[in-house]
Amino acid sequence: MFTKAMMFFFYTESPLHVGSGRDMGVVDLPIQRDKVTQYPIVQASSLKGKLRAELAEKQSAANIEILFGKAGGGNDNWAGAVSPGDARILLFPVRSLNGVFAWATSLDVLTRFRRDVALARQTVDWELPKDEVGKDTCWVANGTVVHSGNRVTLEEFTYDVKTNEFVFTLATWLAKNALPQTDEYRFWREKLARHLVILPEDGGGGARRPGARPRPPAARGAPRQSSRPPPAGAPGAPP
Repeated sequence: MFTKAMMFFFYTESPLHVGSGRDMGVVDLPIQRDKVTQYPIVQASSLKGKLRAELAEKQSAANIEILFGKAGGGNDNWAGAVSPGDARILLFPVRSLNGVFAWATSLDVLTRFRRDVALARQTVDWELPKDEVGKDTCWVANGTVVHSGNRVTLEEFTYDVKTNEFVFTLATWLAKNALPQTDEYRFWREKLARHLVILPEDGGGGARRPGARPRPPAARGAPRQSSRPPPAGAPGAPP
């Protein structure tokens, strides 16, 4: 039984390709995707393996087995104390005709994010708007730099612009909670509101295309920690 949960945000600084094997279709090296939404994800197993590899350089083998489990036959195996969830897209960077790029998201993505936050026993101080983003329309904040006149062009898609105060509210929260808080990221935190775009659910923008290669996104995962003690004979808990 897991007794603690927390939300982690991941910000990639270079192109990320989390493969799902080979395919005989148009794309021979497809990326991991949510089966329902087709948004890119990092599956929990991939995330857990990477975390284990990173910590293996800093922790003893005994501590690693406690945290991530031990494989083996008979009674010489056990589940780990940490169980990550899938890392899901929160913001997806797409090329913009104005402003170079935009961070794109949607109300559907944000709705799922709020559910994940609740599962992690955390809260956010904003509510989703009751209005829907209209077809061929996108929401932006006042002061946005990704528009030209009353249009925004992302990749090959063009949208009518509608300003909405929620975009600025969301950007402010994300800049404080999702992006790194060190000085070298101040420029990006201040830039977020001017480049954030909320798209309609069928808005495209690259995230759902089979050949889309995820560029640096902000994603989140929800590793959970178990209070279940190791089985008899297992090494003691790490300090």
